[in-house]
Amino acid sequence: MSLINYPGNSTIINAIALARDNGKIVLSCAGNGGIGNADISWPGASPNVISIGATTHTDARASFSGTGSALDIVAPGDSIRTTRYNSSVDRVDIVSGCSLATPITAGVVGLLLAKAEEFDIALTHTQVASLLYAGAEDQVGPAGEDTPGRDNFMGNGRLNARNSLDELINRVSCADWDLSGGQPDSGDFLAYLNDYAAQNARADLAPPGGNGVFDSSDFLAFLNLYSQGC
Repeated sequence: MSLINYPGNSTIINAIALARDNGKIVLSCAGNGGIGNADISWPGASPNVISIGATTHTDARASFSGTGSALDIVAPGDSIRTTRYNSSVDRVDIVSGCSLATPITAGVVGLLLAKAEEFDIALTHTQVASLLYAGAEDQVGPAGEDTPGRDNFMGNGRLNARNSLDELINRVSCADWDLSGGQPDSGDFLAYLNDYAAQNARADLAPPGGNGVFDSSDFLAFLNLYSQGC
């Protein structure tokens, strides 16, 4: 949501809660009002939203980028080259604002969701936030603002797509899919078939964590993870 300066009223609070309850990943601007703006500019100020500030090409905090305890992460948002809205001719503009940092972050979230789907994992809002923060680069901005760990100027750090994707891959434990010990081989396939025939819990793989039903989705989940080298 490239939205700023809305009030934290019941309508917005309930809308965010409804989105979260329906499995959505909710991101919003931290505001363009500079110091302290992240804590008062809704919907980004909500604790149920990933609040995103803006950085420059040199990784400094953009002067307009909202700061505060509600800020979660920062991403490029200053002097961004993009397509011009509602123009009569094909052209681009150079624009700035947390409204640019937010969709860039949403794009990385899309990459994470797509990669997780390869592992038959449905990521939650909380899990996505954790991956973004774990992959973010710390202390890339000015030393006076970008202090070690989370701070009110750069949040958990500057977005890094590669790092967050690697973090996701590293969190998928191949040990969970090595059913016969050692390495992925035909022994795991036979072990899976035996578990499936006996309806043992470890053959109940889909959705992640199982649902007590043994069907073709579990078999496809096994093949999918097996093909990933697990």
